[in-house]
Amino acid sequence: MSPKANKADFCCAAAQEDFKRYYMNQAGGGGMPVFAGSRRQSGHGIGSWFANLFRRWAPVVAPAAQSFARELSNRALQAGTRIGSDLVSGEKGFAESIKERLGQAVRGEGYKKKRAAPYAHKPRQKVKRARRVHDFFAS
Repeated sequence: MSPKANKADFCCAAAQEDFKRYYMNQAGGGGMPVFAGSRRQSGHGIGSWFANLFRRWAPVVAPAAQSFARELSNRALQAGTRIGSDLVSGEKGFAESIKERLGQAVRGEGYKKKRAAPYAHKPRQKVKRARRVHDFFAS
Protein backbone atom coordinates (compact mmCIF):
# COMPACT_ATOMS: atom_id res chain seq x y z
CA MET A 1 0.00 0.00 0.00
CA SER A 2 1.37 3.43 -0.88
CA PRO A 3 2.11 5.82 1.96
CA LYS A 4 0.04 8.56 0.26
CA ALA A 5 -3.35 6.81 0.27
CA ASN A 6 -4.85 4.99 3.20
CA LYS A 7 -7.71 2.75 2.08
CA ALA A 8 -9.69 3.41 5.25
CA ASP A 9 -9.82 7.17 4.45
CA PHE A 10 -11.63 6.60 1.14
CA CYS A 11 -13.92 3.74 2.09
CA CYS A 12 -17.64 4.29 1.60
CA ALA A 13 -18.55 2.51 4.84
CA ALA A 14 -16.44 4.94 6.88
CA ALA A 15 -18.30 7.96 5.44
CA GLN A 16 -21.73 6.35 5.54
CA GLU A 17 -22.56 7.87 8.91
CA ASP A 18 -21.61 11.35 7.65
CA PHE A 19 -23.92 10.94 4.63
CA LYS A 20 -26.82 9.81 6.81
CA ARG A 21 -26.38 12.77 9.13
CA TYR A 22 -26.17 15.18 6.19
CA TYR A 23 -29.38 14.01 4.56
CA MET A 24 -31.25 13.74 7.86
CA ASN A 25 -30.32 17.29 8.86
CA GLN A 26 -30.48 18.80 5.38
CA ALA A 27 -33.47 21.02 6.01
CA GLY A 28 -32.55 21.98 9.53
CA GLY A 29 -28.85 22.70 9.12
CA GLY A 30 -25.90 20.64 10.29
CA GLY A 31 -24.37 18.30 7.81
CA MET A 32 -21.24 16.84 6.40
CA PRO A 33 -17.91 18.26 7.42
CA VAL A 34 -16.65 19.91 4.22
CA PHE A 35 -14.34 22.80 3.44
CA ALA A 36 -16.26 26.06 3.66
CA GLY A 37 -13.50 28.60 2.99
CA SER A 38 -12.72 31.77 4.84
CA ARG A 39 -15.58 34.01 5.89
CA ARG A 40 -13.65 37.08 4.72
CA GLN A 41 -12.98 35.66 1.27
CA SER A 42 -15.22 37.27 -1.34
CA GLY A 43 -15.11 38.25 -4.99
CA HIS A 44 -12.69 36.99 -7.56
CA GLY A 45 -9.64 39.08 -6.80
CA ILE A 46 -8.14 42.07 -8.55
CA GLY A 47 -8.00 40.17 -11.84
CA SER A 48 -11.77 40.33 -12.09
CA TRP A 49 -11.67 44.09 -11.59
CA PHE A 50 -9.14 44.51 -14.39
CA ALA A 51 -11.15 42.19 -16.65
CA ASN A 52 -14.31 44.26 -16.13
CA LEU A 53 -12.38 47.48 -16.73
CA PHE A 54 -10.90 46.12 -19.95
CA ARG A 55 -14.24 44.72 -21.12
CA ARG A 56 -15.99 48.06 -20.63
CA TRP A 57 -13.32 50.38 -22.01
CA ALA A 58 -11.99 48.27 -24.90
CA PRO A 59 -14.76 49.29 -27.36
CA VAL A 60 -14.16 52.96 -26.51
CA VAL A 61 -10.36 52.94 -26.63
CA ALA A 62 -9.77 50.39 -29.43
CA PRO A 63 -10.56 52.67 -32.42
CA ALA A 64 -8.27 55.43 -31.11
CA ALA A 65 -5.51 52.91 -30.39
CA GLN A 66 -5.83 51.44 -33.89
CA SER A 67 -5.66 54.89 -35.45
CA PHE A 68 -2.61 55.76 -33.36
CA ALA A 69 -0.86 52.50 -34.28
CA ARG A 70 -1.64 53.00 -37.97
CA GLU A 71 -0.24 56.56 -37.92
CA LEU A 72 2.84 55.42 -36.01
CA SER A 73 3.52 52.60 -38.48
CA ASN A 74 3.08 54.96 -41.45
CA ARG A 75 5.54 57.44 -39.97
CA ALA A 76 8.05 54.68 -39.19
CA LEU A 77 7.77 53.36 -42.75
CA GLN A 78 8.26 56.82 -44.24
CA ALA A 79 11.22 57.52 -41.93
CA GLY A 80 12.79 54.21 -43.00
CA THR A 81 12.42 55.02 -46.69
CA ARG A 82 13.90 58.48 -46.16
CA ILE A 83 16.84 57.03 -44.25
CA GLY A 84 17.39 54.57 -47.11
CA SER A 85 17.26 57.35 -49.70
CA ASP A 86 19.78 59.40 -47.66
CA LEU A 87 22.16 56.43 -47.58
CA VAL A 88 21.77 55.69 -51.29
CA SER A 89 22.33 59.31 -52.28
CA GLY A 90 25.35 59.55 -49.97
CA GLU A 91 24.28 62.91 -48.53
CA LYS A 92 24.47 61.88 -44.88
CA GLY A 93 25.94 59.13 -42.77
CA PHE A 94 23.81 56.43 -41.17
CA ALA A 95 23.82 57.85 -37.62
CA GLU A 96 23.21 61.42 -38.79
CA SER A 97 20.36 60.33 -41.07
CA ILE A 98 18.69 58.27 -38.33
CA LYS A 99 18.91 61.11 -35.84
CA GLU A 100 17.39 63.61 -38.25
CA ARG A 101 14.71 61.42 -39.82
CA LEU A 102 13.47 59.86 -36.56
CA GLY A 103 13.29 63.33 -35.02
CA GLN A 104 11.18 64.47 -37.96
CA ALA A 105 8.94 61.43 -37.62
CA VAL A 106 8.36 62.06 -33.91
CA ARG A 107 7.59 65.74 -34.49
CA GLY A 108 5.50 64.97 -37.58
CA GLU A 109 7.45 67.29 -39.87
CA GLY A 110 7.01 66.59 -43.55
CA TYR A 111 4.51 63.80 -43.02
CA LYS A 112 1.05 64.21 -44.44
CA LYS A 113 -1.74 62.22 -42.98
CA LYS A 114 -3.70 60.43 -45.68
CA ARG A 115 -7.25 61.61 -46.00
CA ALA A 116 -10.17 59.57 -47.10
CA ALA A 117 -11.08 60.16 -50.74
CA PRO A 118 -14.18 62.30 -51.14
CA TYR A 119 -17.12 60.81 -52.98
CA ALA A 120 -16.77 61.17 -56.73
CA HIS A 121 -20.52 61.47 -57.06
CA LYS A 122 -23.49 61.66 -54.79
CA PRO A 123 -25.35 58.42 -54.27
CA ARG A 124 -28.50 58.17 -56.35
CA GLN A 125 -31.77 58.63 -54.58
CA LYS A 126 -34.67 56.40 -55.39
CA VAL A 127 -37.45 58.08 -57.30
CA LYS A 128 -40.89 57.32 -55.96
CA ARG A 129 -43.26 56.46 -58.74
CA ALA A 130 -46.98 56.98 -58.57
CA ARG A 131 -48.96 53.79 -58.18
CA ARG A 132 -51.41 52.93 -60.86
CA VAL A 133 -54.91 52.57 -59.60
CA HIS A 134 -56.95 50.03 -61.49
CA ASP A 135 -60.62 50.77 -61.68
CA PHE A 136 -62.44 47.48 -62.08
CA PHE A 137 -65.82 49.08 -62.62
CA ALA A 138 -64.75 51.32 -65.47
CA SER A 139 -65.13 49.81 -68.90
